[in-house]
Amino acid sequence: MLYTQRLSRALSGLAKGLWLSVALLSAAGVAGASADKPLRIGTTAAFASSLEAAVSEAAKQGLEVELIEFSDWNTPNVTLAHGDIDANFFQSPIFLENANKAGGFKLEPYAIGITTYQGLYSKKHKRLNDIPNGARVAIAGDHINAGRALRMLEDAGLIKLKPGVGYKGSREDIIDNSRNLKLVEIEAVQLVRAFDDFDLVQGMPHYIRLSGRSTRPARCTSTSTRSTACTSSAVPSRRTTRA
Repeated sequence: MLYTQRLSRALSGLAKGLWLSVALLSAAGVAGASADKPLRIGTTAAFASSLEAAVSEAAKQGLEVELIEFSDWNTPNVTLAHGDIDANFFQSPIFLENANKAGGFKLEPYAIGITTYQGLYSKKHKRLNDIPNGARVAIAGDHINAGRALRMLEDAGLIKLKPGVGYKGSREDIIDNSRNLKLVEIEAVQLVRAFDDFDLVQGMPHYIRLSGRSTRPARCTSTSTRSTACTSSAVPSRRTTRA
């Protein structure tokens, strides 16, 4: 059986198990993967529990799927590029694009994935307008998600970026930081540990729920290609963006 047929069957089973479509990112060089071995899919803690249910659904259709959980966001693409797994499920298209460029990979998105959100959260302040001058803000350490954090901060009215930078902005693109925010980069999967030490934290609801914290609906949202204006919200303060 061809690898592409196996991947299609997994996609169908996973979609039914989640009641959503899924994004599996396949390496072009693994088309000859053996059909007598499990389909190996790399993921992260945020999606593991949902995918476990989907794997059970795939098994009912006669397809064996093995999940490999990673603790960071770099290794899944490295492992996929080396051919040690058949696909992975954890990232947005812009993250994949940047990973391909930075690592010299030739990974391709297989299908549209689950929509997830990121937001700005605070334990210390009830509204975005309450964020004080000189506030410490924790953002992701990788270029793409840091860029998303900057875009959310701009939409929240806390900073201003150069026109047109979108989600690929960096600190050098900040043209107005009148509140003197102190931006601190932290590995994305560790951001959930920063709530007690920072005024504002870029957060991923999947990881926040895993930590036992509550995530209430955000007052304003955006997609990766456009955003809406942000209004102040109740605790936790938040501005969200969709993957």
